[in-house]
Amino acid sequence: MRKIVVFIAIIFLAIGSHVSLRAAEEKPVTVLVAPFRVQSQVPIEYIVQAFPHLLSSRLEAEKGIKTIDESVVSGILQKLKSNTLNEETARTVGMETGADWVILGTITKINESITLDATLVGISGDKPTLSESYQENSLKRLIDGVGVLAKQISNKILGKVIVVDIAIKGNRLIEDAAILDQVKTKPGDVYSPEKLQADIRSVYNMGFFNDIKIDSTDEPSGKKIIFVVQENPEIAQIKIAGNQKINASDIEKQIDIKPHTILDHKKAKENVTKIKKFYEGKGYHDALVEYKTEEVSPEQVALVFQIIEHHSMKIKKIEITGNKKLKDSNIKSVMESRKKNLLSFFTNSGTFKEDALKVDRDRIMAYYYDFGYLDVKVGEPEVKHDEKWFYITIPVEEGEQYRLSDVKIGGELIKTKAPLEKQITVKKGEVFCRQKVQKDIEALTDVYGEFGYAFVDITPLTKINADNKSVDLTYDIAKGKEVYFEKIKITGNTRTRDKVIRREMRIKESDLYNNKKLKKSRDRLNNLGYFEDVKINTQKGSEPNKMNVEVNVKEKSTGMISVGTGYSSVDSIVGTFQISQTNFMGKGLAATAMAQLGKNPHYRLALTNPYIFDKQISAGFDIFKMDVAYEDFDSQNQGLALSFGFLPFKNIEDLILSFKYGYSSTDISDLYDELEYDSNGNPFIGIDVDQDIYDAKEDSPIKVSSLTSTLLRSTIDDQFYPMRGSSNSMSFEFAGLSGEKFIKGVIDSRWYFPFKWGTAFSAHGSAGYARGYGGDDVPVFQRFFLGGLDSLRGFKDRKVGPKGKNTHEPIEVRQIDVNGDGVLEDVPVYLTGDAITGGEKMAFCQFEYLFPLIKAAKIRGLMFFDAGSAWGGPGEDTKFDLRTDVGFGIRWNSPFGPLRVDWGLNLSPKHDEKKSNFGFSAGAGF
Repeated sequence: MRKIVVFIAIIFLAIGSHVSLRAAEEKPVTVLVAPFRVQSQVPIEYIVQAFPHLLSSRLEAEKGIKTIDESVVSGILQKLKSNTLNEETARTVGMETGADWVILGTITKINESITLDATLVGISGDKPTLSESYQENSLKRLIDGVGVLAKQISNKILGKVIVVDIAIKGNRLIEDAAILDQVKTKPGDVYSPEKLQADIRSVYNMGFFNDIKIDSTDEPSGKKIIFVVQENPEIAQIKIAGNQKINASDIEKQIDIKPHTILDHKKAKENVTKIKKFYEGKGYHDALVEYKTEEVSPEQVALVFQIIEHHSMKIKKIEITGNKKLKDSNIKSVMESRKKNLLSFFTNSGTFKEDALKVDRDRIMAYYYDFGYLDVKVGEPEVKHDEKWFYITIPVEEGEQYRLSDVKIGGELIKTKAPLEKQITVKKGEVFCRQKVQKDIEALTDVYGEFGYAFVDITPLTKINADNKSVDLTYDIAKGKEVYFEKIKITGNTRTRDKVIRREMRIKESDLYNNKKLKKSRDRLNNLGYFEDVKINTQKGSEPNKMNVEVNVKEKSTGMISVGTGYSSVDSIVGTFQISQTNFMGKGLAATAMAQLGKNPHYRLALTNPYIFDKQISAGFDIFKMDVAYEDFDSQNQGLALSFGFLPFKNIEDLILSFKYGYSSTDISDLYDELEYDSNGNPFIGIDVDQDIYDAKEDSPIKVSSLTSTLLRSTIDDQFYPMRGSSNSMSFEFAGLSGEKFIKGVIDSRWYFPFKWGTAFSAHGSAGYARGYGGDDVPVFQRFFLGGLDSLRGFKDRKVGPKGKNTHEPIEVRQIDVNGDGVLEDVPVYLTGDAITGGEKMAFCQFEYLFPLIKAAKIRGLMFFDAGSAWGGPGEDTKFDLRTDVGFGIRWNSPFGPLRVDWGLNLSPKHDEKKSNFGFSAGAGF
């Protein structure tokens, strides 16, 4: 028992001594702050009086320091009859007051500069006299300076070691600044081994070093810290090894490590994961990927991604179980997961993806909701696989079908119910359809959006009656507050000027929100053809009822350029140059320049400004001298055109009325003729043209001076990827101001209708009529020709229409040496050509079904049917003859310009016609 008591006593003594030691260690250092002397040419008494209190309070803020009350210091100074202390009196006063240190010093002010020199007088033991100073260039920052001085004094009298400098050693490629950014310890901080260890971890986490240590050297005012680092080797090159089925270039696209950077093992592991996921996306789920390094030099390595591909695994079978009401094929059509098929090589279908399977469960449920099966349950897919194939089974419990027992609109209405109810497509008694309900919500949202309610919230409230399998549906509307546009910001345009974009916007700052005008603005910007992508984003404004709009555009090539050289027997060597720009100088001007240099130069210069004086009034000119080479003759056409257009009705901004004056002069030349023999062996000269062409040559030059008016309205959403809308035009040309006399009218209508799965239908029709007057026929070059990309695609360009007429009588007699014996004979000349010379009437239609081929690249395919004819006029066979074709094509608004490919099959080819025709057009952009 006695031993226990002694043991307990010892424990208490140990605890007591430990507490005493802690108390001794934690006992604060007592400091007396004496008034500082002043050296200044101007009075700064206000600083002198406030300084001791300011310094004392800053010292008190430092842990481990206690200052003697200012009233005690004042009393001592009164006894000494002095305003301050010197070093000798400081020691005496310090001993009397029990201070460990006495702080005295001088405040020196020269101009704006102020210096604080402090003397630290140690009182007890062998404490030395120390000094600290601080200089500031402005009195305004003196308070901050006192805080710095207090910290310096605190560090010295408490014996703290200060970090005076930090240096980096051993780095070759990583800059000092990058390493120091990770180091939290800064010069002036108290030396802390724990903090430095944390800094080592931060630097190591950069991933560029395999060894880091710290050296330190003692300096007069503290310690200098040196981070000694050993960098990982530099990556000289990146290699892909072991791949056989996947191209190395495709794998390299997944890697975000670049050669000539420092090896980062963490990043290398991240890229191993990326490559493995890439392989999984290609069907190689058992692929193994790891990385290693190969030494290239003492300081460089090759980073090698080693791959073992194994077999590609595809989906062999997808089975839906439990479904009785909806067909397997229909359910599978909405799934992202597909089994392998003939098109898998192109579409990558058949690849198993876990994420896609999760999405498929939601898609199947949504599909069932579209048919009223609101109790449907889609179970967890069961996935099995062997070495090559995946087998997926998805269980479904369909439940019963629900019908709508009531449909209502409630909440905050901006109109009477009748106009709003017109937007509702679901009807009482119908099967409940989620997709229809969603479309109704979108339609109602659009209506409210046109009246400024940007944040309208429409909730479809459903009351499900399980007993009779019915649903009461209420569209509950919370309209919110009216919203106004605050700021409209344009971004992404490096070439196109802001005003060119703003003038297409149908909204202005401070306007009431209107979603219809927002969509219209986006469509107008898309239809300019200047941008690859247009995004209009809305953001919160400075107040809840204000909205900022950001118009972000991605510019694309808007110019076409071609340069070449050639040779002709007439012009010898010729050089050609053509350039066109639809966004000239970023001002939205359409400009074209073309030149062919040779003995007979050809040129064209055209410019159109769609916004004269920043108003929606267009004007332009076109000057040209062009050669056209036909099979049997050439024509030279030169002239000019002046155009002018405007909006005839302000409230119909899609309707444009334009006028064009044109003057042209056309010459026919180089008719091809040769010596031939008839069936009786009699010689004759055949000119391979018809009467119309021959008469045109005789009448050359053919001059046309005309005025054309055109009325056009277009509501197509995207000229380069149309899905909805229409373009309708009507033009009338009157010629006869001088030269040839004729009239010509054309109507044209094109419509787009969106359909399911991102597809669309298109219908296009055009009809024209031309007639001469005053005894003139319509010139052959002003008649209607069909065939080619823009009309009947199963026929060659300009190969549908009436053929020219011939009199079958000699047009003249020439004397030539037929036998080469020097004897001249009379030889008749006949017109033998039967070319298409065009009709005075024309009508054709085109029907297309457009579907996406590669959605991301906006490449679409189409199937088409064309029908039409050109008839009437002075030709031999001028009756209406309906021609038809079918075919398919591809459309792509590529970065290099619009690309169009069509192949058409002539459904009723004649003896001199081909069965099919291939058409192609493309441009080179800049």
